[in-house]
Amino acid sequence: MIGGIRNYLKHLRMFSGSIWAYMIGAFLLGTGHAIFRVLRNQYVVDLGMGERYTQIQGFNSIGGLLIAIPAIALIGRFRARTLLVFIAIFNGLAFAAQGVFGSFEVFLSSAFVAGIAMSLNMALASPFLMRNTGMAERIFAFSFQAVVAAPLAGVFGSALSGVVQSNAASWAGDTITFLGRETSGQLFGYQVALLLAACFMFSALVPIMCIRRENTEG
Repeated sequence: MIGGIRNYLKHLRMFSGSIWAYMIGAFLLGTGHAIFRVLRNQYVVDLGMGERYTQIQGFNSIGGLLIAIPAIALIGRFRARTLLVFIAIFNGLAFAAQGVFGSFEVFLSSAFVAGIAMSLNMALASPFLMRNTGMAERIFAFSFQAVVAAPLAGVFGSALSGVVQSNAASWAGDTITFLGRETSGQLFGYQVALLLAACFMFSALVPIMCIRRENTEG
């Protein structure tokens, strides 16, 4: 077992700076998405739009479906860093819009945009790792990315979402004026958590901009 751990660590040290920057960005994007995924459903219900949730989720799925085929061409034409910047910014804006405005129209449009961005993010991972790793460390890069972007970020984001939402709601009390509007403490907690999710998306821009060396062949 110890030998296996040493072998794993040895191959992790073979990762380039750009690969590590990508992994950090993937963790931040995954954390933001986990916060959003955990709380958005209940937020919609508490806003009195529970019966329209399927429409919102449908627009999210439509966005993901529409980008599925064009994503292949986009990944072949643009640098991964350029696409990741788009993904982080538009996901962040979509999450922030839902946290700030909370109207049905905003939920529909932002769900559509988020669906496009997250589907493009999922499609981008494999080509980027294939192009920017050698044979020796490639399988370790794929396994590490799978852990960082999903279960690790998912657990961290899910735990953080509950703590932030409950503490913000408790601090606000029954009602609070937020962004010029009076809202309940419970809804305020959801808004703060969604804005935090947006912050994680925007913070991913820092490591993304550190992706310097990219092999665009293959």
